[in-house]
Amino acid sequence: MMKLFFDNLVYYIQAVREGRQKHALYSHSAEVQVRLQFLTCVFSTLGSPDHFRLSLEQVDILWHCLVEDSECYDDALHWFLNQVRSKDQHAMGMETYKHLFLEKMPQLKPETISMTGLNLFQHLCNLARLATSAYDGGSNSEV
Repeated sequence: MMKLFFDNLVYYIQAVREGRQKHALYSHSAEVQVRLQFLTCVFSTLGSPDHFRLSLEQVDILWHCLVEDSECYDDALHWFLNQVRSKDQHAMGMETYKHLFLEKMPQLKPETISMTGLNLFQHLCNLARLATSAYDGGSNSEV
């Protein structure tokens, strides 16, 4: 199911970028929001088991398709932020958060980053700090 979702997302975004969606029934923003709501539902505690997560490749596809699109940039960052903040969502684990923090967030231009992007960056910084302190604390207790 997730393969079909991501194949469709890539196809849709490519069609938008090539101008083949001019006479669509719904706006581009509405199309993107519905897709993000679908992912929210799938990765909720009621939608799937807690161990079911997005792969790094799928996160990269989301980033490339949505964050790199100026029209839905903020919607995508808001979705990522909700994943980081919510205990009821499990789309991403610590490895994915690390990937976002170290690989994806630095790609954003500082002069154009929105408050949502800054908020996401702050939450990812806090997670990195907590993970580092937990790692350091674990190694200190063994010595």
